[in-house]
Amino acid sequence: MTAWPWLPPMRTCLVVLLVLVVLVTPVAATTWTVEYFTRGAAGNVSTTWCDTGVYEFLWTPNYTAVYTNNTGIGTVFIGMYGAPALGYPAAVLPEGFPAIAFPASKDMASAVPSPCP
Repeated sequence: MTAWPWLPPMRTCLVVLLVLVVLVTPVAATTWTVEYFTRGAAGNVSTTWCDTGVYEFLWTPNYTAVYTNNTGIGTVFIGMYGAPALGYPAAVLPEGFPAIAFPASKDMASAVPSPCP
């Protein structure tokens, strides 16, 4: 006899299986699309974009400033990439964030999450 006589044994097994699948299914990791640009150049348009969660990097020979966008607030400075500089702290980036390495003649980058938050 089952604990719930009104619930047939097959249905109980199905419910238990569904609960286990939902609890054990891993959450997909965020992947990032990084694009590099030259500041001030025509055509600096990212091919992917989200309303929030995008990180922007502005490179100079001495430091790289990091900004993020927030709906309703706009772009917000969050710190320097990699290490503190000019009295500002290092930006805290999400776990698993890709390394930003500027190619020659590029001084601006955007990192867009997928899926968008």
